[in-house]
Amino acid sequence: MPNAHLLSTASPEAAALLGWARGTAAPGTAGPVAFAVVARRADVGRARDLLGPESITFCGEAGDEGDALQLEGDPGRVGEELVAGPDLFVQVEAYAGAAFLPIVGPTLLRLAGADDVAALRDDLDATARGSVPPVLGDPQLQLADRCALGGRPCGGPRHRLHIDADGAVRTTPCGPVLGGPDATIDALDDAWRALGCERACAPAGVADAVADARGTRPWWPRVLAVLDLLHAARQDDPGDWTAAGFGDVG
Repeated sequence: MPNAHLLSTASPEAAALLGWARGTAAPGTAGPVAFAVVARRADVGRARDLLGPESITFCGEAGDEGDALQLEGDPGRVGEELVAGPDLFVQVEAYAGAAFLPIVGPTLLRLAGADDVAALRDDLDATARGSVPPVLGDPQLQLADRCALGGRPCGGPRHRLHIDADGAVRTTPCGPVLGGPDATIDALDDAWRALGCERACAPAGVADAVADARGTRPWWPRVLAVLDLLHAARQDDPGDWTAAGFGDVG
């Protein structure tokens, strides 16, 4: 099983998978990269047309690696194991149960319901008081769709796409449909801008719960940014790093 360093920095493909899932660039990597996950090989060309020839595409169907990299598993489903090549394995788990799971490798944490949002709220509150819970401090554990939680905007469909088996386009497999099989990139971008990351990159119930929690916690984006710095530091040196200075936001 690969370690967190491999997941985030070992290759452009690994960094792209994590960046696509997070909605922000992976810690320790440079800049936003355009990337897509498509269910069918028939949509690989469409993803390239929408995002540009330099984009990285993962596909759920086997085929020519020159067109796209194969990704086994459903990245939107809790309990899945994602497999991309012989060395990259990523678990997908719900946030609320993550603290009780044995962590044996890179794990993507999704907010699938209100209980996950409540658990994240409590953990971010603890972080703001100066006590970072292991589930947030471990760089092997990464929050999916951070852009919908108060992180930097993902840039929308010009930077990341999910195209399902019916051709519906989203930024993330858990968000609302932005357009159908014939939608242009301008139309997709307009739909994303109308919603914003908070709505376009999260399930409806989760978006409402996050909005309620953030309403009295304007410091959430700052705490998420510091957690990224902590993860990046721990990937290069897994020593006993701590985060301080949150006393004015908790």
